[in-house]
Amino acid sequence: MYSEYGYTTPALQHKYTLDYLVPLALGGSTSIANIWPASMRGVGFFQKQQLNAVLFGLVCHGAVPLVAAQRQIANDWYSAWLRTSWIPGGPAPDSNCCIAWADPVRRLVFVYPTDLLTAGHEGARHQGEIADTIIAACA
Repeated sequence: MYSEYGYTTPALQHKYTLDYLVPLALGGSTSIANIWPASMRGVGFFQKQQLNAVLFGLVCHGAVPLVAAQRQIANDWYSAWLRTSWIPGGPAPDSNCCIAWADPVRRLVFVYPTDLLTAGHEGARHQGEIADTIIAACA
């Protein structure tokens, strides 16, 4: 897969991870045509995961049709990410996790990218606390 993109040496391949272009959670295929090397540095994998989370939340809450979300990702995920990264101060470029929540009735979308997700229960507890706070504030 890496060689198809010109990443033929281990040094180049180490900078990327394989990812589904259209995520499985949004109906993406497991075929090789839906797999691409996402950059682990700069804009790439983590920002794509933010976009996946935002669009998943919007689709699940009926704010965006599934086909539209799939098309946005497949056609130009980077532009779609820019359109959804309106968080004050801009997106967190080094984030490794994103919580996204949407309420179409109130026309509210909340996205929380963070670099605080750590292995084990501490990271999960932090994310759970953030999610609970968001839901309580919007209830």
